[in-house]
Amino acid sequence: FFVESLLARQIEVIFLTIIPPAQPELARRFVWNDKIAQSVAEINHYWLNLPATEHLQVIDTAKVLKNTQGQWHPDVNLDALHLTSVGYDYLNQALISILRTF
Repeated sequence: FFVESLLARQIEVIFLTIIPPAQPELARRFVWNDKIAQSVAEINHYWLNLPATEHLQVIDTAKVLKNTQGQWHPDVNLDALHLTSVGYDYLNQALISILRTF
């Protein structure tokens, strides 16, 4: 496993979880599968529940992009799958706060 080999070499790893999909717009609903959100949640759950290690930090993108009530921050979503520059600003700030600790 790639991450394990990096950690074995004491290389710092910062991992962002998969960004959860927003509510799909009308045109996308005809091809949308509700299992997408479920699959993303399962994968993110795996990453967020890894044993704590000194050289691995996992950023929960849902916590970064949503408020404490689980609602998306204003203007972060372009559509169900893509962020706006505002969304990327939120992620950049989360990364910068970690990078400043090195």
